[in-house]
Amino acid sequence: MEYDLHSYVKIVHGIPPAAHAANTNGAAVDSYGYESLEWVGHVGVAFGGGGFDITIEQSPDDGSGSATGVWTAVPAAETIGTLPTVAIADANMVVRVGSIGKERHQRVVLTETGTISAGVIGVTAVLSNPRSIPVPDQST
Repeated sequence: MEYDLHSYVKIVHGIPPAAHAANTNGAAVDSYGYESLEWVGHVGVAFGGGGFDITIEQSPDDGSGSATGVWTAVPAAETIGTLPTVAIADANMVVRVGSIGKERHQRVVLTETGTISAGVIGVTAVLSNPRSIPVPDQST
């Protein structure tokens, strides 16, 4: 098989694109079977009056409430790149940050800065370096 990107990545919504105006916790992303995770933020319409800090949290389970399901920040030493902050000047931009967090589940968190009156953002998880290839088709 020739090398191609399609067979080596899985794409998952962290936070679906929408108008967000408050702190938002993304969905738990299960990284089982993958060695790498990149978070990609898609900034749409400019934010009026504020923006978001984007951070990454991790948990040994999906955060569903078990004793081990507590979300904690991915340490700086396990973050690749700089955690993004998006604001009014970042309209129509793409930002990204990588993670080598040691826990199985991760999520992205948007923390409001200032008072946001408008703005659209979505964050996607790109899982790569799968232990098994090709990655199953995700079209449904």
